[in-house]
This record gives sequence, structure tokens and C-alpha cells, in this order.
Amino acid sequence: MYVKCDTVKKLQPVQTYVDTDMELNDAEEVVSVQAKARVDSVTPSQGAADVVTTIDYAVIYACADGLASVKDVRTETVRLSAPFLNESGFVIAEAGVVSTEFVGTLKLRVRIMLEVSGVAIESAGFENAFTADNMCLKKETAPICVAEPVKGGEFIVEGGDFVHESVDEVVFTESSIKIDSVSTATDITKIGGVLYTYVRYISDKKMFGYVMRTPFEEELLTPGVTESSKVFPLPVKVNAGVVFTPTESGGELKVEAAVSVSGYAINEVETEIVTDAYSRTKVTQAEYGVAEVTCDVCGISEKIKFFGNAAVSEDKNVRSIAALGAPAICALGVSAADPVVIEGVIGAEIICEDDSGKPVRVYAEIPFRSETAAKGVCPSSVMVSASVQEYSARLRQGGTVEITGEIVSTVYSETKEELKYLASVVEIADKPADDDLVISLYVVGDGEGLFEVAKALNSDEEELKRMNPAMTLPVRTGDKILYYKAE
Repeated sequence: MYVKCDTVKKLQPVQTYVDTDMELNDAEEVVSVQAKARVDSVTPSQGAADVVTTIDYAVIYACADGLASVKDVRTETVRLSAPFLNESGFVIAEAGVVSTEFVGTLKLRVRIMLEVSGVAIESAGFENAFTADNMCLKKETAPICVAEPVKGGEFIVEGGDFVHESVDEVVFTESSIKIDSVSTATDITKIGGVLYTYVRYISDKKMFGYVMRTPFEEELLTPGVTESSKVFPLPVKVNAGVVFTPTESGGELKVEAAVSVSGYAINEVETEIVTDAYSRTKVTQAEYGVAEVTCDVCGISEKIKFFGNAAVSEDKNVRSIAALGAPAICALGVSAADPVVIEGVIGAEIICEDDSGKPVRVYAEIPFRSETAAKGVCPSSVMVSASVQEYSARLRQGGTVEITGEIVSTVYSETKEELKYLASVVEIADKPADDDLVISLYVVGDGEGLFEVAKALNSDEEELKRMNPAMTLPVRTGDKILYYKAE
């Protein structure tokens, strides 16, 4: 019998630089380069998974007529590697733009740092021994957590907010999903959260920004999920569109996003395992194995405050903040110690205005670190996910931009235990015949159960129960058990 023990593994993130050349015939100065990435497909193979990503660019620049923009799209394939991956493996990948750099004006070269990460289900298990019908078996029931893929499908999130300006052009939008709640029923997973959409737009030749927050609750069909399942849904793709509808005092920004969700479920299975066997008539040779299995999976969420400063170029005198770019988290890591330590770096682009009203780009990189007591947490940290819930920026004296915000992080952990099991048992010879009369008084030793006593006496458990009607179970060290046999 094969005992399935599939587990979830975090794949090592891959960072790569992607260079793109653009021509801006009328540009006087490049103000901002925005880029976002999404995963289009994942193709597992032996030892790897090829992740095809689409990168959307938007370049905002100043020209004689004010601000203008140009857009571009590029496809990039990144390979994630892990020795346990194969063609039929289940892999979930996500892609993000960590940072953006650019040089030149009329002939512009854009360099982005693209980070692709993911999780995969590793096939694991062990083969319990096949035993003959005439053998006495010791069976134990063990709880084992088994990872199963969850394909949640798509749903639509819609929302709208009013702005005071008249929008001439929506230049760039970037959306992300933050999942706040998960509950399960038979074949159903309910999730709730917020769609965050960062919008850059031009109004009256100036740049503005707005952050739309659209709450949602959705019910997903997830076959195989039960009320006791622990489901971890992951938004793998968000395709969002933003349109502007003018009104007398500004207008309304409306967002419609198609969200694709995938993930995995952890199901606890009560598995019966053969841990020992013997024959009353044959001499047997047994081989035993030890398997490390997951017996509990848990996750703790925590809100982390972050704070940092970004310097403005000395030759710029900024007077206001015009727009906030979508933040990205990179170099995210977690320790398995007590306390649990979470750390990483947040990157964000902020557009300010100088005294003359011209836009000024400021890029911030803010490290963060948090310690959480491990009380109530499984002892082995598996992976960590984090997202920026809120952040804001303000100008300070001395030419700096102060950035503050909050991150929501979740540490996924597990408890493992070792299971001893019977790997194989072979009959190698006949046992010698017993004497005509056998009477034994057996004293139970340390760590022995009724099965071990029966094996030592070449009896079986039911026979010993019949011979010792006053025996209490389970037997304890020092108990006396009578065994007799008359031919």
C-alpha cells in the first residue's frame, strides 16, 4: 500500500534584468517609467518550470505640449528550478517588478528587475509492506497532512471612486489583490479581501495619482475541499481596466478586474499503517523504514509598520507630491527561530512637483524587519507571503520624502513527525514445531504492547485475550500474561 504524503515547497525566487529600448521623438525629459508583470503560463518539466510573463510598460515624459506617454509590451520567460519538479507537477508562479531604471531621452533604455517566485506540490510518500494473509499484523493510525492542488477559476471585481480633476488620459494602472479571509465548505471556498488599484493619469498637462480600494467577497468552486480543509488561495493573475467618466465637478474612475485564483489545500487524512508483522508458522525477515511526514500545518498573520526616507536630488526643490506608485516587496525572507523573524525590502516610486510645477521622480527602497513570538506556531517555518496594505508619503524639510505604511505578512509553518513503518517482510523458513505442552508466564517489558508479547510467545493478540480474561488493555510494564498450549 502506498501512503501519500504530498507537501508544499517554496521555489527559490529568480531575479533577472530585462532591458527594453524605446524611441521618444518629441521628449524633453523622461519623468517616469512604470512597469508591471503578470504570469501568462507555467510549463513544468523535469527539474524546472518555465514561467512566461508579460511586462507592460508606460513611459511618461515632458514635451513641448506638456506631459505625454508611450506604452509597450514585452514577453519574458523565466525558469524556476527544483529537483522534485516533473512534467505532471503542480506549480503556482507569480511575477513582480522590483525596480525600474532608465537612461537617455529621445533614445530611451529601460531596465527593470523582474522577480519570479512560486510554490509547488512535491510528490512524497512511502510504500507500506505487502503481507501474506496468514500473518499477524500490527497496525497504527496516523494523522498525515496531504497537500492537494486547488484550481479556483476566475471572478470579476468592480468598483469606482470620484476624483476632482478632469482626466485627460489614464496613463498607467496596476492592481493587486489582498486576501483577508478564507473559509471552506464542501467543494466551496469563500474568500474576501480588497483589490488595490494604483492609477496614474494626466489632467491639464499635469500628473496625478489615485489609489482605488475595492472590497470583494467571492465563492469559488473548489472540488475536493471540505469544511476541515485548510485552503491557501493565491491570486495568480489580475487583469484590470480603468475608465474615466466625466461629471460637472470632476469625474468617476471605474475599475473592472478579472482575477484568476489558484492555490492548494491541506487535508488531514487518518491513515492506517502496518508497522510490524510476523507469522506463527514461518520464520520471517522484516525491513523497516522511517518516513518524515507533516502532521499539522498552520499560518499566522501579522501587521508590520514600516518607515523610511528617500532623498530628492539636490538640484530639485519640490513643493508637493503628485502620485504614488504601486509598492513592490523583494528579498522577502523568514527564519524558523523563536522569535520568528520576517524581513525584506519595499520599493516604491513617488512623483513630486517642483516649484515650477514640473514632475520629479523619487524612488524609495525601505528595508523592514519584524519579530514575532513563536507561541502557538508550528516549529518549522515553510514560507512567508507579504503585501503592502497601506502606505503614504509626505515632504519633510531638508529635501526628503518620508514614507510610512503597513504590511500584512503571513508565515506558513508545519509540524513534522517520524513514522516507523514496515517496508517489507519475507518468509524464509518453517518454524520448528512446539513442544506437546507449552505453559509460559510472560512479564511485559518496557515499551511493549500486546502485539509484541504475542510475537514473543508465537501467539496472537486474540488468543492471549481469551487466555487472560481479566487482562486490562493496554498492557503496562510489569503485567503478567499467561500463555499455554496443549496439542
